[in-house]
Amino acid sequence: LYTCRESKTMYDNADLEFKLQVRQKALAKLNKKPELVIDAFSGEGVIASLFWSANCTQVICIERDSIKAANNPLCPIVGDNNDYIYLFDDADVIDCDAYGLVMPLIEQIPTGKMVVFTDGTPEKARKNYSAWAAFKKDFERLLKDGEFFISQSANVIYGYGIRK
Repeated sequence: LYTCRESKTMYDNADLEFKLQVRQKALAKLNKKPELVIDAFSGEGVIASLFWSANCTQVICIERDSIKAANNPLCPIVGDNNDYIYLFDDADVIDCDAYGLVMPLIEQIPTGKMVVFTDGTPEKARKNYSAWAAFKKDFERLLKDGEFFISQSANVIYGYGIRK
């Protein structure tokens, strides 16, 4: 496990440099240029614009918050990413940069897809051993050929892997 610097408060594009490094590691593990990346929590499209648009053929952004979506230059789909799970079938990479629990969405991703994620719930897990144990168990059950990184404050977990 590695740690990274980041703030104690979750906010859009917190620890951006580290998030980009994690995506670079995932891309190296994928060992090919992705044709399609789905950014399932795209926000204002910062990661998609800075990283994915330069490293893949096509990016589809999905954002539930219409105000954030309006500021996204990649013209995202406005809606709940759970309503667009069918798009994941054609993607090489699904980027799940969530503020909260991310494993339920990862569980719906088809096998063989590269998943990059941010899970924003470990602050609770830090105080609750069973929640932390459940996260590690879910990671091992759902993903292979990946790794995860815990922020120094233990507020966030970043990671990637191939969906089993």
